[in-house]
Amino acid sequence: MMKIKCIAFDCFGTVFDMSGVSRDEIKAYVDHVRKADFTPFEFPQSWWKLKSHPDSADGIKSLQAMGFFCVAMSNGDSNLIDEISELNGFDFDYVIDLAGRHRVYKPHVDAYRTIEKELGFKPADTLMVTANPTFGDIEGAAAIGMQSQVIRQPGMPQTIIELAEKLGGDWITHDGGQCPNKVIEAGRIGKCVILKFRDNGTEPTYSPRLWRWVHSKKLDDIVGYRIIEAST
Repeated sequence: MMKIKCIAFDCFGTVFDMSGVSRDEIKAYVDHVRKADFTPFEFPQSWWKLKSHPDSADGIKSLQAMGFFCVAMSNGDSNLIDEISELNGFDFDYVIDLAGRHRVYKPHVDAYRTIEKELGFKPADTLMVTANPTFGDIEGAAAIGMQSQVIRQPGMPQTIIELAEKLGGDWITHDGGQCPNKVIEAGRIGKCVILKFRDNGTEPTYSPRLWRWVHSKKLDDIVGYRIIEAST
């Protein structure tokens, strides 16, 4: 896999759990966005309260901590994606407003071109992530030279956290009892340590005490760490 700078996430089914949504609603949505002529889709009110998969918040935060620019590449309008992301305790670095700004829906190839158009990331620098391998994201991304990664399917990373491990190296967890006060879990992906606090902001970002703890674990090549609030 080539060097990745930007990770574009399909959202419905990939980040957010659609298991509680009726098949009729999903079929109506898929049929609508595949129409040749663009018209806005009115999302059911229940979609404004979607829950994310249990790993999504921590997985996206971990990827952001590793330096990846995480983008919501969804057919959902930007207000919808912003609201349900916040509801589930995380934020994307950017939300592409396909319908409102570009008047296009995935899997039309023009949808995938919006990342370079808005953010400047070349297709070769971008990874399209989807849990829906038959929807068209893989083909749409490939058409412009963008890489793709399927998750939550047999033989593929099962979670966004596993995707982060694949992209950044080994994740090493430590017994919470050995962590500094109020840290309930710590881990490592690549050259970044992720620290989950019981209460966010309880420790200065560059605390000497935390650095001493990091180096006591013989993680001498660490170049930074990110404090995140535990999602549970």
